[in-house]
Amino acid sequence: MTDSNQGHLAENIVHFARVLRTAGLAISSDRIVMATEAVLAVGLASLDDLRYTLCCTLTSSADQQSLFDQAFTAFWRDPDLLGKAMQMLLPKVDGGMASPQEANRRLSEALAPPARARSASDQDDAEPQTLEATMSFSNRELLQKADFETLSAAEWIAVSRLISQMLPQMPLVLSRRKQPAWHRGPIDMRRVARYALRSGGEIMQLPRRLPRKQAMRVVALLDISGSMTSYSRMFLYFLHALTRADPRTQTLVFGTRLSDLSSAMREHDPDEAVAAAVSLVHDWNGGTRIASNLARFNKDIGHRMAGSRSMVLLVTDGLERDDPTALGREAARLARRCRRLIWLNPLLRYHGFEPKASGVRALLPHVNEHLPVHNLQSLMAIAKLS
Repeated sequence: MTDSNQGHLAENIVHFARVLRTAGLAISSDRIVMATEAVLAVGLASLDDLRYTLCCTLTSSADQQSLFDQAFTAFWRDPDLLGKAMQMLLPKVDGGMASPQEANRRLSEALAPPARARSASDQDDAEPQTLEATMSFSNRELLQKADFETLSAAEWIAVSRLISQMLPQMPLVLSRRKQPAWHRGPIDMRRVARYALRSGGEIMQLPRRLPRKQAMRVVALLDISGSMTSYSRMFLYFLHALTRADPRTQTLVFGTRLSDLSSAMREHDPDEAVAAAVSLVHDWNGGTRIASNLARFNKDIGHRMAGSRSMVLLVTDGLERDDPTALGREAARLARRCRRLIWLNPLLRYHGFEPKASGVRALLPHVNEHLPVHNLQSLMAIAKLS
């Protein structure tokens, strides 16, 4: 293969990786470099060799396979990329149910080139736009109810911006610190003596003091397994807003292991904060071990973060693969350690949800509240917990 052909191949791989990244896959620059080197090493004897090589280097979990296959077929095989990709991938606007291949809107937008500006004559001659219905979700009210899993790329950006503008208000709890008061509460003898010195020893005032109220400290335990991808990534934007409102907020994520992302959430820009958080985690989009990670938190970390004035947000679908008995035991320990344990579950988006999974049944008896966390409306409700 000549240097010129190698250069074109590398450019195409970079372009293809950008399409996947825009469609929602977290692909780092080192993976793109590894993909290019792997393709050059394996060669291009067949298109299947290219598919398998890119799939092994650019994807990190089985749940990304479907999206990768659709993008590969459209990008490397289809000569009419824009027309056929849009026809194949965009959901129908006639109200019918779209197939899984027709439902991926972020991929279709990633494949589509930027639209050129049209002249007045073009607008007069153009046919009615049949795809405008798919963008009606940009309306704020509809965005509040849209499931994070179904958002297009433009809607995803819009929702993340709305979340970043939130000012979450966590429940108040009495602090050990006191605040001045005059009409109620125990007498503040220090202030009585200080005021008496000003009046020649005469006690003219009886200042009092009351316990000060402050927001509960929040500790978030966020599941980043494959089934939680869209929800966990969007919830990081909410945690960034919460950290901005209260720097005491602690953010931990878990898949197969527990990672502390609290420092990354203190970045000023929300996009940079989320990108930094994702880059620090090596098991994103993988499996999950809820019980073992809760055990590690309870044993090694919990005594520093959670206490009688803290609230723990456990964000997971509860689909545990290990022993549910151990999960129930660790959830009970966690509930005793904090003031409130709130379980945020994206599966509650289904109206017919029933706690049939063993992990769900193990968690439910130990939580104070079980709330949904699948759209902007649910996050707004969490921001106003009382």
